[in-house]
Amino acid sequence: ALYKHWFVDFEFPNENGEPYKSSGGSMVYNEELDKEIPEGWGVKILDFFVKDSLGGDWGKESPTGNYTEKVRCIRGTDIPLFKSGDLESAPVRYILFKNLKSRQVSPNQIVIEISGGSPTQSTGRAVLVSENHLNQITDKIICSNFCRTLKLISSETAPFFYSHLNYLYEIDYLFNFENSTTGVKNFDLSGFLNQEYLVKPPTNELNEFSKRHNIIQLNQLVNRGEIRKLNCLKELLLSKMTKVEQEKVVVI
Repeated sequence: ALYKHWFVDFEFPNENGEPYKSSGGSMVYNEELDKEIPEGWGVKILDFFVKDSLGGDWGKESPTGNYTEKVRCIRGTDIPLFKSGDLESAPVRYILFKNLKSRQVSPNQIVIEISGGSPTQSTGRAVLVSENHLNQITDKIICSNFCRTLKLISSETAPFFYSHLNYLYEIDYLFNFENSTTGVKNFDLSGFLNQEYLVKPPTNELNEFSKRHNIIQLNQLVNRGEIRKLNCLKELLLSKMTKVEQEKVVVI
């Protein structure tokens, strides 16, 4: 919602803290996007924001031979849970040390699903793996071979780019970049990155959005952690209550 308000509707705060566009902010027509954007803003192909793209790994279910490095492996199905703070949803796998060195997910990298989906759900689900995620999980993180990891040009760019991916996914735009082989839908990531354009906000707006996004994400992860603790406490209390009731029955 914050991304759409700032970078689709262009109602980011102006120098007086007022919504830019509705307060009379200067707008100019941009041919690539076929819409008006704030004066002085740039437009770049999506690939401009991506420094590198790495494949995933699936490894082994248990330590086998040289497959000794324990990791959490994010699949497309894990992305909705992982992004909301359920960090234990991704399965534990064991991979080669050389693959861990080249494929480990670092802070401010984006894992994006490139294969999967359904007739009513597109591929392209994504999660921004932040420092907040990595501080709350002891295992190293990789993605599966049905996903890819995107390294962005800067840590400040990552929340902005990630929010753009989420926005396009939510409006079902990513269906336009799917192809199918043997019944499995694949996301044309290369075509997507090299055909689509995105506004390039000035540094101040980009940094402020990044800061606000990170606060929201941290609160989300903290709240999820509290919910997890309360659920554990609830299960403990219920088990003790059940034991007490059973003992009463035995006594009677």
